[in-house]
Amino acid sequence: MNENQTPVKLPFYAKLALSLLAILLVFVLMKLGESIIIPLFFSLLIALMLLPLSNWMERHKILRSLAAGLCVLAFIIFISGILFFLGAQLVSFSHDLPELTDKMQAWVHDLQGWIALKFNVDAGRQLQFLNSSADKFANSASILAQGLLLAVG
Repeated sequence: MNENQTPVKLPFYAKLALSLLAILLVFVLMKLGESIIIPLFFSLLIALMLLPLSNWMERHKILRSLAAGLCVLAFIIFISGILFFLGAQLVSFSHDLPELTDKMQAWVHDLQGWIALKFNVDAGRQLQFLNSSADKFANSASILAQGLLLAVG
């Protein structure tokens, strides 16, 4: 800066407007770059999780490149194992689903009988009430979802 130049003093409202524009610009850039930022964020997170294992391997005289490769391989095996066990649980659940369906139908039938006995409301009126309530719920849920999408989008 030359001796003849003095720094520009901005009023408070100008500083506030510039700060708000900068924040808005950051959010717009984040929204535009989300297809790049999100994978980079997750890769950084995975790298930070694998760093202690890699450092341990390097301390035990394993080359850095080999340690990094082994860490990535261990991570892939770990994620594959989790997916395998989740898949096995889903298959087991799908085999048990007919039995669960039968139990649920029996429970609902018992509940309808209890309501009919206790409140003197037959099964037909119960179903009519449930159907009207479900329609009202679906209508209000769709209105809520539209409002959310308009607010976010």
